[in-house]
Amino acid sequence: MTRVLPGWLKSGVFGRLALGFLALSTLSGLALVPTYDPAAPYASLEAITAGLPWAWFMRALHWFTSQALLVTTALHLLEVVLAKRERRLEPGPWWRASASLVLIVLALFSGFLMRGDLEAVSASRIASAISLSLPWLGASLRGFLFGGEHPTVGVIAMHHAGTFTVLLWIVTYEHGGRALPDARSVVLAGASALVFAALATLPLGPAPNEVAAEPLLGPWYFLGLQGMVRDLPPLSVWLLGAAMMASLGTLHHFAESRRPRQLFLAFVAVVLLANLVWGVAFIWGLS
Repeated sequence: MTRVLPGWLKSGVFGRLALGFLALSTLSGLALVPTYDPAAPYASLEAITAGLPWAWFMRALHWFTSQALLVTTALHLLEVVLAKRERRLEPGPWWRASASLVLIVLALFSGFLMRGDLEAVSASRIASAISLSLPWLGASLRGFLFGGEHPTVGVIAMHHAGTFTVLLWIVTYEHGGRALPDARSVVLAGASALVFAALATLPLGPAPNEVAAEPLLGPWYFLGLQGMVRDLPPLSVWLLGAAMMASLGTLHHFAESRRPRQLFLAFVAVVLLANLVWGVAFIWGLS
């Protein structure tokens, strides 16, 4: 398999590009910190969108680089698996590198909740209920992630800017062996982000006290999960997520065993396909 891979795929280009997007996402997020007040998240969003000079541009830059970080990290994981390079890592680092996808999703989702608009408030309540459904640890998990029964934006913002971001940098440094991206990845990531931020203006969601004029949707990477939560018990979502992460982590153990490796990869592919189909069906049902 490695012999037929294109040179750009062997070189780990998506991993280097992901580090560039991570650096730009962190810097643009830090630039937004003075403009954001967790006690008044929606008012902060209004000021960023329409009131403060260049804040709308920085928000668009932060949004695009964060979404691109998720996509390029997923593609990097794919290129590593296709080239069977996970065998070069010890089991611990491989598990932590695989878990970086979870950290990115948590960071992105907490950023979505920080908007404080109607969609974010609704998503906070649903996510809080899902976390509580985890057997034995649900109440502790909800308290840690959301601050208690009623989600607190201050706690969510602390995890977004602190916990998830710092852990992601630590795992990235361990995996890549470098703390800063190379110049090429910064230029590529920065150029694409600047074009997006210059041409696109992120919309302002409905106020939290408004009545929804249309069905509320979560972020794009959770649309399949949103459909699953509607149709399946919440516990099944936890089981599927745990089984998928276990399959990715176990690939290291079966790096030289063709059939078990194929079975694990097939399971991950089926879960991802089911998530896509569920998301499309969910949106289709709303239209």
